[in-house]
Amino acid sequence: MNTILEKLTFADIVTYLGEPVKTTGGHSYWQCPICLDNSKNNLIYTQSKELLTCFANNQHSHEIYKNIRNNVKEVSFKPEVVKPIKEKPKVSIDMEYIYKCEYELMNDVKSQDFIFKKRGLTYDTCSFMGIGIDRNKKCWVFPIFNMDFELIGAEYRPGDLSKKGLHKASGTYAELCPVNRIEDADSLVITEGFIDAYTLWQHFEESGESSKWQIMTPSNGVGTIKNLLSSIPTSKYKKVVFWIDNDEAGEQARQDIKKLANFDFYFKMVDCSCCKDINEWYLKHIKGEK
Repeated sequence: MNTILEKLTFADIVTYLGEPVKTTGGHSYWQCPICLDNSKNNLIYTQSKELLTCFANNQHSHEIYKNIRNNVKEVSFKPEVVKPIKEKPKVSIDMEYIYKCEYELMNDVKSQDFIFKKRGLTYDTCSFMGIGIDRNKKCWVFPIFNMDFELIGAEYRPGDLSKKGLHKASGTYAELCPVNRIEDADSLVITEGFIDAYTLWQHFEESGESSKWQIMTPSNGVGTIKNLLSSIPTSKYKKVVFWIDNDEAGEQARQDIKKLANFDFYFKMVDCSCCKDINEWYLKHIKGEK
């Protein structure tokens, strides 16, 4: 066992952090003094394992352990000694760039024809989502927004929309990102990536369900979902659904969610074994039937 954990007790942690926000099922919850997360419950101590974890960034829990260990014989422990979280990097693009890329797509018939046929997305979907192309970089551009719909980056994809060559704009950080804004939606669905999110929104529009569902996706890939669970505004929704790819990475994400999520949720998968993700399912079983 980690030597830091061996020297700590629950009482030491309470002395340092104060009484937990809540304790249930052998777990105690605090607001991480580094993150200062709004939900106030992403720092969790599991008593059976003597394990303290910050689900936004596990380095924070190591920093807290370090401070408690170094001051364990002191009478008082103050969170102020913890190093403040670093500011998120400034994104290297702005909305003017996104508008320019969107305009370039709307005036490029060849690119439109490609995305309509290759991914089944419509003109209206591309326009609503702000999808564009960068002629100089010869790539697709998907804007990335945070919960407040502030631009925090962009995802660049090669001309064939493959994952090979996929990268992010400089300054883009991991965040759970909405692709639509439904203030009174009672259900939330989280997809693995942006194309799946765009496809699902289009499907909901076509089926008349778009007003019921808020759609979100992690900005930096499915592997970051486990670190973003605490940022999900679960109190706003009656139902939280994870619709993740039917592959190895998707299965790992499902296992992470089962292990770490402290709220009720559902898993949704495509209804066939022949399709890996939402976009493939939509092209074959929804669009193909029309």
